[in-house]
Amino acid sequence: MVGLTRRRFCAGTALAGAGLAAAGCDPAAPDQRPARDLSTYTALVGSAFTVRDPSGATRPLRLAHVRVHAPPLAAGERRGEAFTLIFEAGAPMALAQAAHAVHHPELGDFSLFLVPRGQPGPTGLPTYAATYCRL
Repeated sequence: MVGLTRRRFCAGTALAGAGLAAAGCDPAAPDQRPARDLSTYTALVGSAFTVRDPSGATRPLRLAHVRVHAPPLAAGERRGEAFTLIFEAGAPMALAQAAHAVHHPELGDFSLFLVPRGQPGPTGLPTYAATYCRL
């Protein structure tokens, strides 16, 4: 059995997002939560998130910074946005590369594909990355 890879997760979420758009459904509309885009995350640098670990316990994460990349190339033009969120753990923990349940007071509950980084943050605690590439 093949496990969930970043490629499969991104493909699945892209299809789900396309289905929502085709249906005219805006997932942020019911409670007016902000979009999860570059400007929103940039404004949240330094804020606290929580992540649910495999045991079901919630663990603290802090959005340490946002690294901006060149926008994706689509139909010969640079469009959209590409960025990586860098999180620093607020306590010792080990999360595997996978989609994790995340919570933020302004953004609500959502899944985020987190990848452990090989280097600890300034406090010596683990760091994790989540990359967005939006057309």
